[in-house]
Amino acid sequence: MCTKAPEARTTGLRACFWLACAVVISFLALVAIIVHSAMEDRNATVCRSRIAHIKGALDVYSITHGCLPPAYVTDEQGNRLHSWRALLMYPGGFLYDGPGEYDQTEPWDGPNNRRLLDDPFGEWFACPSDTQSQRLKRTSYVAVIGERTLWPGDKPLYFANLPPSAYSKILVIEIPDTDIPWMEPRDISIDEALALFSAPGGLRDSRHPGGLHYVLLGGTTALISSIKTVEEFRQMLELDDTERAIVEDEIAP
Repeated sequence: MCTKAPEARTTGLRACFWLACAVVISFLALVAIIVHSAMEDRNATVCRSRIAHIKGALDVYSITHGCLPPAYVTDEQGNRLHSWRALLMYPGGFLYDGPGEYDQTEPWDGPNNRRLLDDPFGEWFACPSDTQSQRLKRTSYVAVIGERTLWPGDKPLYFANLPPSAYSKILVIEIPDTDIPWMEPRDISIDEALALFSAPGGLRDSRHPGGLHYVLLGGTTALISSIKTVEEFRQMLELDDTERAIVEDEIAP
């Protein structure tokens, strides 16, 4: 009997040790979950703030020029040279406080402009939850290009007689896993946007709590997951016939 007592104590100590380890591991796992959730909540807030600031930069541009920037600028052969994002990179711009080194006399990936891909200005276009886009200097926020959207290709949209209903249309959306460098004059078409909305893991997928964001021309920011159907999404992207008839006069020739 006496020889078994130390063994019993050893067994008891081992049980206490493993129980303590299990408690510590469970506690650390709980802390990790809480920290991760807090970081994701913060990232969602920053993401929403960034798309709202992009809208602010577009507002300042439109006040200065009387129009939205074109989705892209082309040369005489139709080659795309500059993105609307790069056109916001000018001295005195809403988000940009640099010396204005972007050179519109060369393409976006020309010898001078390509080095600006690492400019801190580009960080405004990457969702903080999208670490790959941040690392590769890609944009998380895009325009939807189409004849009936607010981004009719290489033609800027003027505001002189814009109908009030147009301000409820989507201006910029967030997309996951983009392969578009933030300076590249490339976004997505209306057909691509609708396909992404309907696809599993597409625009209704949540990269952070709540989901991906959009901002309206009127300034409201919201979650794409709040849009119920692809037809509702289309209606929020495209001008209807009445709006289009008015806006046609506001598209620069």
